[in-house]
Amino acid sequence: MEHRFSIPNILTSYLGSKGIFYSGIFLNKTGRSRAQGGDYEVPEGIEATAETDNAIPLRAEDVLGGHYFMPVWLQPSGGERVEIPNAVISMTGRKNIVETQLVGTQGSVKELISLADYEISLVGTVVGDGVDRYPEAGVRALSELYKRNESIELICALTDIVLGADCDVVIKSISFPAVGAYENQQIVEMSLTTDRMLELEEV
Repeated sequence: MEHRFSIPNILTSYLGSKGIFYSGIFLNKTGRSRAQGGDYEVPEGIEATAETDNAIPLRAEDVLGGHYFMPVWLQPSGGERVEIPNAVISMTGRKNIVETQLVGTQGSVKELISLADYEISLVGTVVGDGVDRYPEAGVRALSELYKRNESIELICALTDIVLGADCDVVIKSISFPAVGAYENQQIVEMSLTTDRMLELEEV
């Protein structure tokens, strides 16, 4: 059944919104859907092998020879790198601010300001091998990552640009929501927080 392969639709139904997809990811050079046949090639003027300054790829090649935008990997210490398939990533930063209210004045005095941990939301769709084969291996691999009670390296162009190389995170929660009739796909949602190395000095 064709609807079982609609990754954009299943993500749209879960996330509640539909983003603008990377130009060329679903179109071949004739302008038709890649599923309708034809050879795919990266649109003119777009560099398929673009990287960040720290050599993190902005695009990766899929099994059909096409390219997709913003690949995401998680790599545990001493373990193999695991790619989050069909990933959608977002991150939020905030500051810790100690404020003192002064009588008779407007506003407050900001005494201490520091950066809090970044909160990262990661959603992906694991796809099985076949139209009615549940992606057991992929779901198990992500579940095993969550069960590790330690920091895991997050490899992604977005976090590399904002936070720099060697971005360690802790997986705070993981969710495998219902996907209805999409029996060969499983959405996985992770909530992560950055884990920075702190150097304590003796007084």
